[in-house]
Amino acid sequence: SKRDNPMKAIVQIPLTQASAYHEAGHAVAAWHVGLTPTAISLCPDADYLAYVEHQAPFKKHDDPQYDQQPGDQERAMLTAIVSLAGPIAQKRHRARSYRNGHGMADRLQALELAELFCETEDECRAWVKLCQLRAERTVQLLWPAIQSVASATLENNGYADAELIEKAIKSAMDGIQMLPKDR
Repeated sequence: SKRDNPMKAIVQIPLTQASAYHEAGHAVAAWHVGLTPTAISLCPDADYLAYVEHQAPFKKHDDPQYDQQPGDQERAMLTAIVSLAGPIAQKRHRARSYRNGHGMADRLQALELAELFCETEDECRAWVKLCQLRAERTVQLLWPAIQSVASATLENNGYADAELIEKAIKSAMDGIQMLPKDR
C-alpha cells in the first residue's frame, strides 16, 4: 500500500506516463505509415510490461536465406521506424524516465531487420541510424497526436482500442496539414 511505501506512488505515476508515451509513439508512427493500431495496453502481462498492437508491414521469414521480395527492405524500414518511435517518444516526454535498457527490444528489432539487408556492420549501423532519424522526425512532427493518444490511454485506465486511438489521433490532427509518409 501507499502507506507501506510512500515512494511507490511517486515512482509509478511517471513510469505509467512514460509507458503511455512510449506505446503512443509506436501507435502513432504505425498509423502514420498506413498501419492500423488496434490496441494499447499499459497493463503488464506474461510477456510485456506494456504493448501496442498494429498490423505488421514486414514479417521476417522463418528461413534466414529466404528470397527477398520486391518492397521487403522498404517494409522492413517502416517496421524499424515504428519500433524506434516508442523509445524516442518516451524520451521526449520525460528524458529522466528513459534508461539505457528501455527500448532495448525495439532497438534489437531494428538491428535484426538491418542484418537482413546489409552486408557489413557499418551498413547495419547506417541503416539503423537512417531509421532512427526518420523515427525522430515522425515523433517530432506528430507530437500532438502522440500526446493525445497517451492521454486518452491513461484516462481510459491504461487501455485504448482502435476506435479510441483513431479518435485521439484525429482530434489532435484536426486542422493540421497531413505530412508525407515515410515511404
